[in-house]
Amino acid sequence: MSPPTNTATASGTPPVGDAVTDTDSVTLTAAQQPAITLDKTADVATYGTLGANTATASGTPPVGDAVTDTDSVTLTAAQQPAITLDKTADVATYGTLGAPSVP
Repeated sequence: MSPPTNTATASGTPPVGDAVTDTDSVTLTAAQQPAITLDKTADVATYGTLGANTATASGTPPVGDAVTDTDSVTLTAAQQPAITLDKTADVATYGTLGAPSVP
């Protein structure tokens, strides 16, 4: 999109002599200030857990209205609960069955 041009024409009739006319044009320019921001927030109550993750982006284009968009994604993870127990005995310190071991 090219910048707009502003044109003015002035005409006049002097008391003596021919009519006069003059035209002048100027191209209008404006400082372009496009911008974008991204606001990402998290609820501290959900730290350490999975769930919805939301972000909002807002932008100011060189022309036209500001724009905003929000999007969410639900995070999932494979759950893999597990427990491991390793039990060993030192045969040099065991006693009789049912009796406590003496170290």
